[in-house]
Amino acid sequence: MKKLLLAITVGLTVSAAYAASVWSGYLNGTVSAGGCTTVAWFEYGTNTSYGTVTPVQIIPSSAVNTPVSQYLTGLPCCSVYHFRLVCSNQVGVTYGSDNSFIYVPLPTATTLGSTNISASGATINGYAKTE
Repeated sequence: MKKLLLAITVGLTVSAAYAASVWSGYLNGTVSAGGCTTVAWFEYGTNTSYGTVTPVQIIPSSAVNTPVSQYLTGLPCCSVYHFRLVCSNQVGVTYGSDNSFIYVPLPTATTLGSTNISASGATINGYAKTE
């Protein structure tokens, strides 16, 4: 009897390439096809209704612990995002567990030139940006 197996692992890898207020990274998971050609995709969104799906990836019938990955970019910062891995074959659909992440960018600091320089002191200028 053929059966559908899913999601040995599901995780998130954050890419180092992002703009100051936009997140990018990878959703990662693993699928075992259970003897049937299987399709896999991720669902993600700001709640457990998800609302957005990634393109389908085809998993060969002989696949065991096959990595599945999807690059995401352009998500605004400071929101919680939920995601799960889903796969389907002729036997049915299996949903992975809900996972979540929040992207909060690191603050940046900019040092500007000093002003009001005198023998007794100076004003040191700069600013910090959190987004």
